[in-house]
Amino acid sequence: MTAITGQWTKGAVRDQTTVHPFRKHLEELKIGDTSWADPAPSASRDIEHFAEFTGDTFYAHTDPEAAAKNPLFAASSAHGYLVVSLAAVCSSNPTRARCWPTSASTDCGS
Repeated sequence: MTAITGQWTKGAVRDQTTVHPFRKHLEELKIGDTSWADPAPSASRDIEHFAEFTGDTFYAHTDPEAAAKNPLFAASSAHGYLVVSLAAVCSSNPTRARCWPTSASTDCGS
């Protein structure tokens, strides 16, 4: 299906390269280019700060007990925008490829 439509579809072959797709020039990108990293631990302090800063205090981010009662959330989770912004900044630079701000450091370069 991917070969016919020119769009990656779920279940299609992925090409896991050593160069992150964000680091490639547009003409170098191919359908299926993938980068993968293990899940990063999130620091509750960072999530709380993001919720306070943005005003997004949805219970799935700020109330672990309420989040655990919902079958969609096993526990509280980080905001999508927080995760995406950290992924874009940290994973596109090879020297910062596996960083996540923690309670000890909020600088991806450290």
